[in-house]
This record gives sequence, C-alpha cells and structure tokens, in this order.
Amino acid sequence: MPKNISAKSTLIRQWLTEYSEFTYDGKIIFYKICSKQISQEKKCHLKQHVQGAAHKAKAQQKNQLQQTLLTQPTSSNLSSNFYADLTRAFVAANIPWNAIENPVLRQFLQKYCKQNIPSESTLRKNYLDRIYNETLASIREDIGDSYIWVSVDETSDPMNRYIANMVVGKLSPDGPSIPHLVCVKELSKVNSQAIAYFVNKGLQSLYSGNIDDSKVLLFCTDAASYMVAAAPLLKTFYPNLTHVTCLAHGLHRVSETIRNEFPLVNSFISNTKKCFCKAPSRISIFRENFPDISLPHQPVVTRGEPGFSQWCIILSILKKWSQLLINYLKLIVQRV
Repeated sequence: MPKNISAKSTLIRQWLTEYSEFTYDGKIIFYKICSKQISQEKKCHLKQHVQGAAHKAKAQQKNQLQQTLLTQPTSSNLSSNFYADLTRAFVAANIPWNAIENPVLRQFLQKYCKQNIPSESTLRKNYLDRIYNETLASIREDIGDSYIWVSVDETSDPMNRYIANMVVGKLSPDGPSIPHLVCVKELSKVNSQAIAYFVNKGLQSLYSGNIDDSKVLLFCTDAASYMVAAAPLLKTFYPNLTHVTCLAHGLHRVSETIRNEFPLVNSFISNTKKCFCKAPSRISIFRENFPDISLPHQPVVTRGEPGFSQWCIILSILKKWSQLLINYLKLIVQRV
C-alpha cells in the first residue's frame, strides 16, 4: 500500500508540471485562484477545470487586478515623487533648506498638498543627488554632440570664501544657446592651477568622463592674471581651445583709466554725493521744491558694467549733478 501511494503522488506531481496554478501537498490538489479542491483521480479532471467557465472568469479577474496594481502608483511611490518634486522646487527657487523646518510652512504644505512633509536631512541625503543627476542628464541631452563654450568666474561669498562657477553652452550656427551652470566649487586658493583643475573636473563630470577633447572650442573669462595663465594649461587638454576675455571687463579697464585721468571730475562727483545724496533731509527738501527733476545717477565704482556705464555717460552725469547743485544753491539763497 505505501508503494502505491508513493507512485500515485509521483504521477500527480508529473501532471502538475503543466499547471503551475495547482498545488499538491501529498493528499489533495488545490487550485489557488479558485480556492477549490480538485479531484486527483484522473489528469483529465485538471484539464476540464482549466477549460471551465468558472476558472476562466477567475483567471481574468486575477489578471485585471495585477494590471491595476502595476499601473496605479502606490502611496510610497507617490511620496517619493512628491519628495523629489519638492527638492527640485526648493533648488530652483533658491529656498534655504532650513525653511522646510519652519512649522508654519510645514503646516501649510501638509494642509494643501495632503502629503507628509519630510525633514531637511531626508531631502538632502536621499533626493538631492537624484535631482543633480537628472539635471546633468538634461544638460547632456541639450548639448548632445555639439561644440561647446565654457565660461568661468570666481567671486567671494559673505564668509570670504573663494567660490568658482562654470557655465557651458553649445555653439550653434542658428543663434545663441541656453547657458547651463554645471559646477560650483569652493577654492582653497585662487591661481591658474586651481582654475584649470576646476574646469577640467567640471567638464569630466558633465560628460561622465567620456568627453571629446576636440569639442571644447571657446574659453571665456575676465582679464584677471590667473585666468589668463589658466588658458595655456587647459589648452594641453583641449587642443582646439581659444581663450577670449570678457568685453565688459575690458571696457571697465578703459573706464578706470578715464577716471584716473580726470581726478577733478572724480573728486567733484564724490564730494557732491557726500554732501547731498547721503542726507535724506536734503533729498526730501529737493523733491518737494523740484518734483519734476529726477535725481542723477548714483556714481558706482565697481568691476564690470556699472563702472563702464558711469564713465561712458560722464558728461551727462556732470550736467545733471551741476544742475542739481545749482538748484540746491538757489533754494538756499531763497531761504536766506
């Protein structure tokens, strides 16, 4: 008798190799979808059940349920997408990360977004890298196989740290391209070697190390000595590279030379600004008595466009300041 039972069990298991939906525990055959016990007398009983209307209806219902689960996003997926979009919005709007810890903002987002608001560390650790990689991928897609230009500038932040920024864009015969900020890094010191290393690393990260050296054609910087010295270093890596300095910085140097050549004009503008523009009471009196006359431009001595604009219209500024001074003197005489 045990031999017959063993032989029967082996035969049933051979039948079930064709029907994965059935299970056999050595005693009964059970169909998982229909939750029904099947006769184990003959193999044809299994085939009859599979071809029956009840079985087909249950199988179709199961397939529809599986498709629904695959197509509909789960709550965890919805939360993940929300966290990623929230990170992307904070970065795009330049909102400080600690703002999300503000209780009023968290309550507002929870109330109207109907989502659990993550902590700052969750977004920074789990989603910031993801957004960064997606952004780099979109920049690569925009540039494609085109030739590119690179522009680098260095500045200092409120804590007097040296911060370098690199912008790239594709060179297109159809017109100017959209520039992309691809790298921002703190420099321990500012010299030609640091700038060249910064540019090289930034381009490698943009192209994932598969950069075509011949595609980098233009390197645009200001006329600082370390920027000029960095260009020959980069040319060893990118043989087709051409270095050009920014026109606005060149014009600014011309403006500085003009200012140095006319010290009396510079002193006149500076002293007039001291005695008038920095006195709110005098500004108020002038606006009351001369409402139709606008105040002249504020003289600004900085790098780049503001200084150039000031000294390109130096005669106009002198005229306005002279008229302002005359009107103010007239007002004093009338009061006396």
